[in-house]
Amino acid sequence: MLRGTPVSPGLVIGRAHRIERKDDGPVPAHRVSVEESHQELNRFRAALDRSREQVLSLKQKLSSSIAPDDLRILDVHLAYLNDPIFVTDVENRVMNDHLNLEAAIDRVLWDFSRILKLVENEYIRERAHDLSDVALRVLRNLTPAPVGAGGALPEGDIVLVTRELTVTDMFLAPAEPGGAPRVVSGVIAEEGGITSHAAILARSMGIPCVSSLRDLAAQIAEGEEIVVDGTEGIVRLRPDEAVKAEYAQTKAAAETAPPAADEEWVHLPMETRDGTPVEILGTCGNLNDVERSMRGGLAGVGMYRTELLFLVDREAPAEDELTKHYVSAVERAQGKPVSFRLLDLQSDVRPDLLHGGEREPNPALGLRSIRALAQRRDLLRLQLRAILRAAHNRPARLLIPFVLDVGDVRLVRDLVREEREDLRKRGIPYATKLEGGAVLEIPAAFLGVRRLIDEVDFLAIGVDNFIQYLLAADRKNKSLRSYFAHLHPTVLRAITKVAQVASGQDKRLVLFGEVASRPENLPLFLGCGVRAFSVSPIAARVFRETVRTLSISEAQKLAIDYAEQDCIDPDAIASALKHRFE
Repeated sequence: MLRGTPVSPGLVIGRAHRIERKDDGPVPAHRVSVEESHQELNRFRAALDRSREQVLSLKQKLSSSIAPDDLRILDVHLAYLNDPIFVTDVENRVMNDHLNLEAAIDRVLWDFSRILKLVENEYIRERAHDLSDVALRVLRNLTPAPVGAGGALPEGDIVLVTRELTVTDMFLAPAEPGGAPRVVSGVIAEEGGITSHAAILARSMGIPCVSSLRDLAAQIAEGEEIVVDGTEGIVRLRPDEAVKAEYAQTKAAAETAPPAADEEWVHLPMETRDGTPVEILGTCGNLNDVERSMRGGLAGVGMYRTELLFLVDREAPAEDELTKHYVSAVERAQGKPVSFRLLDLQSDVRPDLLHGGEREPNPALGLRSIRALAQRRDLLRLQLRAILRAAHNRPARLLIPFVLDVGDVRLVRDLVREEREDLRKRGIPYATKLEGGAVLEIPAAFLGVRRLIDEVDFLAIGVDNFIQYLLAADRKNKSLRSYFAHLHPTVLRAITKVAQVASGQDKRLVLFGEVASRPENLPLFLGCGVRAFSVSPIAARVFRETVRTLSISEAQKLAIDYAEQDCIDPDAIASALKHRFE
């Protein structure tokens, strides 16, 4: 049995189909003559045309079965297939560098893969990921042979086994000769976040998906039978007849059970075993995530990522368009509060938007988030106006990312005041009161929290970024995974301090991030004094169930004991959790 991260719920029993791609370096390259270069460009244009036809056909096929917002992801892919930067970059590598076409496309794909590894925010990375996905589709259309470990597809339900889930892999599975492409029935992947575009489409189509599984190629052979439980994040390899019968019965019961029977857990109190209330909110990046949060009985949206509309198109969205989107998010929250986080962008993703086309040498420590918005005040003012309008008679809040000190908060507050006056003069309804919070990610903000808290209505901790900056550990560096898998005692001490300050001022503190949503970390965070968490809607059920098994007194003792350690001790925390919480 393999255990990974649940990405898309559901259950499927199927045969493995391995997608193998060479990603440890460039594909074989050779020089081409000037005449051959023109032939390569003709091949490129033909592959682009074929790719556009595939995406358009897929969009038409899915138009009646998935939400319009999710379908817009395919519009992004179509836009990239016409993207002059992508097309020109490939053409220049063919004509100027005299590379064969496959190598030219692969060089472009490789460049954007590097961006995926460097950029922290999932939704920001999706821009680069989409272009990589499009380049992969074009490459596939240059290769007549089917892509995969086996030639023909397995019979029956196909479970895709891949390093990283992509839209191209999901919806362009190799077809039988003369047949139409088949959509996979399940996916297991080594990499790929729950907010990726492929994951969003998988959830819309009800395709079970599990990610964060190691060394799949070494463990699974082409055509082997697999059980994928996307709800629990479990994969069973080579199941015997008894196991298959058990899962088949579970799947049949789930498909025939009335909706109320499936959703009883939604109505359970969000509290610990000893009756302490715990607020569980949704971390969302699109309108469908908000709807999933509400169906999951969550208390609201703890963080709504606002980057997506700024990444879909080259130009920033118009104020009315942005306002309409924010209003839709709040309305879909059914009267529960929504906290809109201001743009969290950095220069290696949208240099054209933030820095006049220039990429900084170290974007993670550069002009990102509120720092960048302070220089692009037109974008900052645009978002503030849209949020003020959306918050008119609606429970909307404002979150300021990457706050260093009170200066960042005061800047936003002054601009809010000015934009209120502008809206008043224009006769446009707006919120006269807008709650504002600061996202603590930089260690300096933790040290200055006693001053910061006087300037805001609530606090949020972006725990993934905080660990990265406090421990000087790149969260995308695989060799440093242990720094995030096992919480450092210093991290717990810092969070405890912030929780005490927030409690003393009677102000809310919300914890969000991948590390915060892991159930195994929940006892420690509760023990530190955190009582509100923002998690992905897909993780909400397991998170809620874990909360209900815990006791605050036991969690506090565990957190105190572990925070007194001098260094990371995975064995000590594992032993403590086993004895206290099993």
